[in-house]
Amino acid sequence: MYRIDGSVYLVTAWHVVSGRNFFTRELNPQGLIPKALRFFVPSFRQEGEALTVGSEGIVLELKEDGQDILKSPPEPFGFPVDVAVGKLPIEINKDGTFTSKGLNKFEWGFRPRTEKPIQSMIGADVFVLGYPLMTYEGMRTPLWKRGAIASEPCFEISPRGAFLIDVNSAGGMSGGPIIRRISAFAAENKDNGVIQEYYDESLIGIYSGRALSISESSFVLGYGWPIDMVHKIIMNNQCFSGKT
Repeated sequence: MYRIDGSVYLVTAWHVVSGRNFFTRELNPQGLIPKALRFFVPSFRQEGEALTVGSEGIVLELKEDGQDILKSPPEPFGFPVDVAVGKLPIEINKDGTFTSKGLNKFEWGFRPRTEKPIQSMIGADVFVLGYPLMTYEGMRTPLWKRGAIASEPCFEISPRGAFLIDVNSAGGMSGGPIIRRISAFAAENKDNGVIQEYYDESLIGIYSGRALSISESSFVLGYGWPIDMVHKIIMNNQCFSGKT
């Protein structure tokens, strides 16, 4: 989820929600075109002294115009990108939390960075979040796969607009966030009696899967799309929409 200007958005890879191959535009092997999307958000329920942590499923029924938007990838900068953004019918409360269909209040999701940006250069460490082991129980927290930026961010590669990540990913990672994290310092946490590492992190992009063409099959590489793509899709009103 991504929060900006008082709205909540579902951000993922276009091929994940369209049922089509980004490079060929062909339908998936099942030949299915989605009319609804199901996603999960964390839930916290307090009963007496017991706190139950889990996840709640939300079904987003796509509107007709939303289905039309997903027939082809968005072109926020004049060329197609494997990124999809859906505006969710969720209200943000004054305290920064948001609720949907009676769920407990929670503050969740990424927001635009307001601090100075973290430099992202070739070789920089990143993490890709996803579900390669189908860890769908409980709170459904994702796995963090460590990788590194593998292409010069300032030079174009194919597909246009993307950058390469050296990461050993698998099915279930497409559409996940790419996090740039740096260690700031380590110090003693006297309250917990441990040496604690302090760090800063930033959402820099969306992961869209491994590069598996014949020429690239021996490399562990994946495609990333800069977070600017998400901002531009929202600005251009190229988001799909639906109702819960």
